[in-house]
Parts: sequence; C-alpha cells; structure tokens
Amino acid sequence: MEHNYFRGSLGQELETLFGTLGKVTLNARASLGWERWLEVIQGPRAEDFASSLSLAQFNSHRILLELWNGVPDDHQLLSAVSKYFSQEAQDKSQGAEDEGDSEFPLELPRLSSGSDFHKAMFNLFVWEFYCHTDFGKTGAFLSMLHGTRREAALYMSCARLVRRSLPDLVMDAQKLPVSRAIGTPSWMRNSDAAGASIQPCPWIQEKPTGNNMPYYLWDRTLKQTIAVSELADTPKYITVSHTWGRWKTKNEPVHLRGTPWPIPPNSIFEVERLPAILDQIPLAHRFVWIDLLCIPQDGSALAKTEISRQATIFREASIAIMWLNDIGPWTTLQFAVEWLCVQFIQDNHLYTEISGVMAKQVEQNMTLMTSMELIKARQAADSKMSTDTYHPWFTSLWTLQEICLRPDMLIANKNWEFVALNDCAIAFDEIVALEYAGRKANNDTPRPTAVTQLKSLLTYTGLSQLASMTRCSILGLGSHRHCLGRRAEAIMAVLDATEWFTSAADDQEREKDLVLSLYPLKFVQEVQKNVGHATFFFSDSVQPYFAEVLTHPGTSPKETKPMGSLLPFGLGLPKHYQEIIWDHEWKVHDSVHSWTIEGSAGCVRIPDAAVVSSSERQYDQAMGSTIIAPVGGEATGRQVGVQHVNLHEWMKSFDTKFANYAVSLFTSPLGSMGLLLKQIEPAVMTKVGTYFQDPCPQCKMPNTEKLDWLVL
Repeated sequence: MEHNYFRGSLGQELETLFGTLGKVTLNARASLGWERWLEVIQGPRAEDFASSLSLAQFNSHRILLELWNGVPDDHQLLSAVSKYFSQEAQDKSQGAEDEGDSEFPLELPRLSSGSDFHKAMFNLFVWEFYCHTDFGKTGAFLSMLHGTRREAALYMSCARLVRRSLPDLVMDAQKLPVSRAIGTPSWMRNSDAAGASIQPCPWIQEKPTGNNMPYYLWDRTLKQTIAVSELADTPKYITVSHTWGRWKTKNEPVHLRGTPWPIPPNSIFEVERLPAILDQIPLAHRFVWIDLLCIPQDGSALAKTEISRQATIFREASIAIMWLNDIGPWTTLQFAVEWLCVQFIQDNHLYTEISGVMAKQVEQNMTLMTSMELIKARQAADSKMSTDTYHPWFTSLWTLQEICLRPDMLIANKNWEFVALNDCAIAFDEIVALEYAGRKANNDTPRPTAVTQLKSLLTYTGLSQLASMTRCSILGLGSHRHCLGRRAEAIMAVLDATEWFTSAADDQEREKDLVLSLYPLKFVQEVQKNVGHATFFFSDSVQPYFAEVLTHPGTSPKETKPMGSLLPFGLGLPKHYQEIIWDHEWKVHDSVHSWTIEGSAGCVRIPDAAVVSSSERQYDQAMGSTIIAPVGGEATGRQVGVQHVNLHEWMKSFDTKFANYAVSLFTSPLGSMGLLLKQIEPAVMTKVGTYFQDPCPQCKMPNTEKLDWLVL
C-alpha cells in the first residue's frame, strides 16, 4: 500500500479531487492549478480539499494559506508568485501536449531581496503546482518536492518565531505570520501543531487497533497513577522526556502513594517529590505521562507493551516537554536563540530599521560571551568535544527516540521554566530551524561563544538534521548514545520495528546475537526489511577505519576487526542516510534480496550480485559516474570526497594492491547506482564507497553472477 507521505503535489491532489486538466502544456498546467487552488481556498469546498490531504500535503497547504492570508498588501513574494504563474499562463491557448521532463530542475527567478525566506516560500508555491503528470509521480520529483516542503517549513517556523518574539524589530505585522495558529480557518485540523517539521517520522503507520492512549497517566488533581480506561472521556495530556537511568542508585525502591509499583531512586531528584515536582508544570493539563509513574517498573508484560508503544504515546500527547532536571534559571540559551532571531531578521531583510537590529546585536553580544547551560563548564578549557561535553539529555538513547517523535518539545529547566522570548515558549525544532537558517546564510557575522556552542551541540548529536531524520540515521546515531543496556528497546518504537520484541519469549531471547555489540540481529533484520534491503546497505558515508584493515589485513575474516561497513550503524562516526523515494523507474536489483546479515560481526553475505565494474576486467567503453570514496590513489590516510570519474579507470587506479569491484543496488533504464567494494582476501570484501552512474540509455546491466562474498 502506498505510504501517504509519498503522495504528490497539491496541484496533483486538486486534479484527483476536482478532475484532470486535460492535455495542456506544463506551464499552463501550473497556472491552472494555481488558479484552481485560489478558487478552492475561498470557496465552499475548502474543507473537503484540506481533509483529503496527507499530513505532509496538509502542512504545506497550511504554509501557503498562511502566507496568502497573512500578506494582503502588495508584497514582493506574492507579486513574484502571481507574476510567475501569469507568465506561465500565456501558452494556455496553445493546446499542446504535456511537455517532457527537460523543464526540471526548474530555473527559478531570483528575488531582488536575496532573502532565503522568500526564496523558500516562492519555491514551495512553484513546486506544489508546477508538475508534469508523468514526471510528477516519479521518485525524483517527490524527493525534490519533499525537500522543498521541509525547507519551507523550517523558514516559516523562523518567521513565526521572530514575529512573536521580537515584534519591534520586524516589518509590519501584516507581512509575517504571528503564531502557529494565527489566521487559521476553523476547519483546519491540528492548528497548534504547525511547526518546523513538515511530518516527523513519516514511516510510522497508524495501528488499526484504535488504542492510541497510554495505559496509565498521572492525575495531577488526584495525585495518583490512573488507568485511562477508567476515565469517562479521552483526556489531553503532557508527555515529559527526561533522563535518569545513569544516576539510578542501589537504594531501596520508593513506594509512592498513588502509584501501584515501586519506583527506582536516582541521585538527580527525589522520587518522593515527583507529585510536587509535576505540580509545578505551568500548564493547565490535568494529566501527565512520565515514565516512572506511567510504565510499571517491574518488567511485567504490561510494561513491555507500553515500552513498545512509545511512538503512539508521544505522538498523541497535546504537548511534549524536555525536562532538564539539573539546570537552574536560564541565563544564556534563550539569549543565544534571541541572537539567532535577530540574525534571521537581518539576513532575510525583515527589519523595520537596520539601526535597531544592529543595536540589539551589540546588547546581545555582551551577554553571550559565557558558556551555554547545555555545555559543561570544563568545555571552556578543553576544546576537544566528547559525549561528556554536552548535557546528558542530548547523549541519552531514549531521548533520541523521543525528540524524533516530538521535535516540537518545549524546553524546561528543573523548575519548569521554559526557554522563552517575549513570554512565548520556544520549541526545540524552532531552535534547530533558526540555527539551520543562520548556517545556510553563510554570512561573516562573528558568532558569540554560546551561539557557536549551540551549533556544536546540534551538529555533534546529529540533531541539526532533525527535520530530515531517517530510520537509518536514527539507527546510526543510536550507536553512539548512552544506554545502560537493551539498546534496541530504546529506539524500536520510533523505527516502527517492534515485532522482534513483542514476539520474543523473554529478555534473554531479545538480547541474543548482538550485531557489533549494539543491536539484536532480529531487530536489525526487521529494520532492514522495513527500510528495504538496498536502502539499508546504501550510504553516502564511508566508515573511517577501513584504511586500517587494508593496511594490516588479517589472515582470515575471524582475525579482522569487525566493521559492519554495509550497515547504517557501527564503530565509526554516525552516518546520515537519505531514504530515497523509489518509483517505477528505479528498481532494487534482484540479486540484493539474497544478501543477508551474518552474526555479531556485522558481516553481510553476498551470494549473488551484478558486477558493473572491476579492476580485474577490461572494458571497451567508459562508465561516467559520480562516486563518494577516498580521494587519491590509495585507501590509507585519504579523506573521503565526491568525485566524477570514469569508473572503470578509477577501479584500476585505486589502491592497486587489492582488487576493486562495483556492484549494483538499484537499476533503471538509464543506469545504476550501488557500492564500491575492495577485496581484502579472496572472497572477503569491505565497502569503500558508493557510485552513481551517469545517465546511459544504451548501457546494459551485466548479468547476475554467483559470488559468495563476505563483506566485513
């Protein structure tokens, strides 16, 4: 069944709902789709259209509507959009057939302001309506469309934030949306959920059971843990994300009145005070979900069921809060956020007077010379980053799952004071969006210490990629997060891979055959199946330690260091995958389905493969390809980079002491893409890169070969 996230543009959805536009030119289709959208949002079928959309489509539609309703005056952005589509409409009368794919990627006009915000919004308008009926269904188009949506959501989030937090510095209120819900028609669902993420964890499918509530919630009024089934109505609740496992003590468990199980104590906060602590949350919600009071701490079947349902529990919460339970009053972080807001205003020309912006920056710089609260004090004397440098919440494996499920978490200190500007709480994904926008602007403005540290925190923990997080990148980042044990349990819900857990007889079976001492083999195999075999093995990054293996190869695979070079997790640096949206043109090569992960060393057995290039063979024609591989003629001591090469020649020139092979993962009528492998010993390989073949309609895919290789 097609995943809702992979549905196409708003223009395509309009044709599905209201009828096709017939055989018109590509430009005319864009203009007609744009006009139809304007008619729909102002007419009686607005609600029908909105309710027909997937979440990603709906949030994109919301952004466009927010812009259209929020900028009633003559404004550069909407003038550019209207002008663009009116120009495209000039060929409506030609009645020509749909144009081919040569129009893509689109050549978009440059806006005179040079604003990244305006560019992102303009691109969204165009990509939602400028689509070919055939090309608009391909993976290439959908990938670009979703990338455009993500970018627009990030920039719109920044625009909302600066308007509500620094209204005196920003242009007229009519020109920017004020808040997440401002100007939203009553028929729009989940109006408060519009944030910086177009659709978090889009791979998670709603379960057909209809049970979308936690089993237990903490009742702040009655001061007790209560079964949701005992409540007359479905309650709204808050989820609290915190970390405490590393500080668990050996003291006797605490028997808290109102909670039917003993609670393990820790050295960060007094468990006995949890009811009073939760009473301090400055929100009106009566019910709270927090693990210690809502998941039985007894290892029971119910406890395991609730652990496997973390995705549902966090996604269904009205509000999610990151509780940093050892931080006092905010001193620096919110000033760093304010600095980024001011920089966004300046970079995107959204200010009323530039003098006011400059004066605000001078004031901020005096405050931001000290370290940020999320960085340990010793960082000032030690420039080398490590997991010990950052606040423990950002190095916990459980919290990685929770922030991916709810990137819109509010950030609270131990006293439940939120990071806020102008009395408006700031969500974590808004901070990520601000940092992204500032980094992309690439200006020469010196960054204060705290702002630089915030960037380092997001980069090192992988959370700078929060808006585009994939299952494979979560798996990779999880390799380097802190967890006391049973690592897979901490992220299985966000990966939507829980069958291995619920079907196991006991904990011993669940933790059997740990791949690279990290994740159980059955868990890895379930993730691989869900993601797709080829995508699972495909990465733009290369493990940094393969050079050591090539320099000192073992006499047998058993003596060679475990690498997991084909896995999206392991002993090297975290990897960031893009899970590509494949379509009818790109197919997984049939041979890949025979590949299997073997044992705890993370090796992959390749019985069959299509070898498209080899240093051991001769070729008559060149094979132009873009590769991501070590730069230079040898593997040792080389950095990985992007290169365009004749793949056959590169195979013969790269580290000639060992044979090189390129094997296909994906094929299309135009060529293939896949892996670069280097032989260590006969039939024993390691991955050294990836290749993307240039379009070559006349090229033929080699036949599948029987190989029986083992890739370390």
